[in-house]
Order: sequence, then C-alpha cells, then structure tokens
Amino acid sequence: MKFIPYTIVIFLFVGCSTSSKKINFSESDFGSQNVKFVQADGDINFFISKETDKKLPLILLIQGSGCGSLFVKDRKGLVHTTSLFGLVGPQFKNRAHMMAVEKPGVPLFSDPNQSGQAVNCSDDFKKMFTMTNWVHILKKHLDFASKLPFIDSQRIIVIGHSEGGEAAAYLSEKHEGITDVIALSLGGTGQLYDFITFAQKDALSKKKSPANAVQGVISDFKKIKQSAQSSNNFEWGHTYLYWADKFSLRPHESLKKSNARIFLAQGSADRATPIEAFDFLISDLLTAGKDFKFLRVDGADHDFSTKLKSDVEGFTSVFKDVDNWLSI
Repeated sequence: MKFIPYTIVIFLFVGCSTSSKKINFSESDFGSQNVKFVQADGDINFFISKETDKKLPLILLIQGSGCGSLFVKDRKGLVHTTSLFGLVGPQFKNRAHMMAVEKPGVPLFSDPNQSGQAVNCSDDFKKMFTMTNWVHILKKHLDFASKLPFIDSQRIIVIGHSEGGEAAAYLSEKHEGITDVIALSLGGTGQLYDFITFAQKDALSKKKSPANAVQGVISDFKKIKQSAQSSNNFEWGHTYLYWADKFSLRPHESLKKSNARIFLAQGSADRATPIEAFDFLISDLLTAGKDFKFLRVDGADHDFSTKLKSDVEGFTSVFKDVDNWLSI
C-alpha cells in the first residue's frame, strides 16, 4: 500500500508491561493526531488512539506480512503510515479507539521496503516471528488494552488484511472478548493450498506441466518440514520456521470456532491469495452453519485495486461496507 499521510502525537509509556494497571504517558509532539504509543515487552510497541475520554469500542488493526514498522518518517521527518491505520483511523474517528501492535523485532520507523518479505529483516524478527507467536502477542496486548478505562470492552473489533486477516481469524478463536472480526484477502484454506493453486495456474499459463509444478511445491514443503526450526533458511521470502508454523494452521477452522461476527472480503483477481481459497472458505463456513457477511470484489487484486481504482480507493470502498456492517 502507498504511504498514507497520518499525522500523530505519540505518547510514550516506558517500562510498561501488559499486566500494568497504572497508565502514565508523557507526550512527544509529532503533529495533531492523538495516538498513544505504548512500549511493552522489550522491543514490542503498540499504539492506541484516543481522540476523547469517552468510553468507545476498540478496533485492533493487524498489518500484513513483512517487518516494516506501522509508522515511517519521510525525508522531511514527517510521520506516515503504510498500514490500515491511515485509512481506518480517520473513518472511525470519535466512534472507536484504534489499536495496532508492532511485530517482534521491528523498531519504530523501520522501513526495509521488501514488499512483505523477511529476507532483510532483523535477526530477532526472523527468530521470533511465527503466526502462532504473533497471535499470542496480539492476544496479550489486546487483553491489556481492553481493560483501559476509555475502552468499551463489550465491543472489541479486529480488522486484518492478508497475513493480518489470517491472524485476525486465529485471534478471534483464541480471544473470547472479540465481538467482530473483519478478515480481508486472507484466502482461508491454509498456505500450502495457495501455493499449489498458483503453481498450477502459472504452469498452465506457460503451457507447462501442472503436475510437475505441484510436485515442485510439495518438494519445497517437505524440505521446509525437515528443517522446521530454521530461521536462517528461506523459501518464498520467509524463513522455514515461519512457513512450518503457517502450514500447520487453518484459518477456516478458527473462524468456524469463533463466536465473533464475521466479515470477509477478497478480490476475484487477487494475485497473492487465490480466489479459489476464498470460495472454499465461504463454502466451508456456510455448510458449517455460520452466519457471516462476505464481499467478493470483481476484478480486484490483493489490495482491492482494479483497472479503474487505486489501492486506496479500493480499500476505502470495502471499508464503507465494513462501516455499514459494524454500525458503531
């Protein structure tokens, strides 16, 4: 996603732990947007917007893959965000408090510019970042945030895109306080299915053997499983450790177990997550008797851009539907 201007005031709470009850923020002025910056658990930081002292619902925003910080500085020192914070924050201003968590091993304002990959990420990130660990971290910080005096704990909303959509699905199963989950461009069947589907499509487009292409994916899968704890070996832009963990998880199973309301969306021309995976997810949830809302955006890519709309325009259109569905 392109840089989204989002001026912020960052409040730093030094030495906070997620079990702390006292809140004592000191202010550093980066602009006019009121966002609390909380440092907890060593190198893990999280942000909570607070436009008002009024008790409001909490929206946790979960970013996609990679190790870029939620906020970056441009050459002039101005703060921007490449995350959903810049889109969702203004839209729900004074109706909900926003929250986002930095991934482990990601320093504030770091910008490796790797399009979601992890090859040039910090060693700490490579060693610590798996989906299972990430969901544990998110749950821990959400537990802390939901107890803040200005949060209405009766309405906890989680929004994630891509890898963040998967995390939202898993988190909605693990955290009973979540009332609404919005998972965008997540696929839904598990990562191995995605790779096999795209391998077949690519082979067919090049008039090559789909069977050989699938066998290549399976060979890579077996290689990863043999060194499942490795944070030094890479495939498809991420560590073996990362993939071995993801291969063991099923977003559709977590959503079936979740008690939260569910909103799902994906573009039919998604080049990062196959639309077939989304169709399977919809079918699986329907046959399981789940009541949910889904949006299949014709001609849209992974970021909901189309031939006629930019990614920002595409996301904005999707979030209009999300807004109407949430009714907060």
